[in-house]
Amino acid sequence: GNPDGAGLGATAGKARARGGRSPAHPVRVTAASAFIPGAVPDATLRLAIYNGGSLEHGPDGDPPARLLYDLGKRGVLKAGWNRFELAEAVEIPANSDLWISWKGSVGLDVCYIEEPPDHSGFQKKRGRWESRAIDIALDAPWPTTWPTDPNGAFGDSWYAFCLHMVGVGETEERRRTRTFND
Repeated sequence: GNPDGAGLGATAGKARARGGRSPAHPVRVTAASAFIPGAVPDATLRLAIYNGGSLEHGPDGDPPARLLYDLGKRGVLKAGWNRFELAEAVEIPANSDLWISWKGSVGLDVCYIEEPPDHSGFQKKRGRWESRAIDIALDAPWPTTWPTDPNGAFGDSWYAFCLHMVGVGETEERRRTRTFND
């Protein structure tokens, strides 16, 4: 992501996803975060985590990505990093294709950059995936399987989202000192 807030992207009217690979060992996702450059009164964001699809061809690859967790509608409380805790941690297998997916209310921006980062622990080659095959209404839950979208495509935008993970079987002390972020 872009921590200084330069580069903004409206999420309204679209469903987007940022793909990447999970670590080389099993993990549990405990939270997701999004960098919002400016507070918008009554703004809402709906995030989801998907597993599968193809980092080369998108979340509707063969086989399509499956929903792991729908975080539901979340109010964005502040400018900067907003952390959204999962009610229950989700286990992710090692070396899995993951997608952080989002849709937002009108006027809500999420920070992004248009040049690929020099390095990333999550994604290196592709920008975000955009799909018009998903219902963008914030009250609509995310589909259990990512729908096929012949017009879906990657775009040159790397959004400021991250997943917070802990290793499966890690002790509480180790968990408090470990950070997964890019």
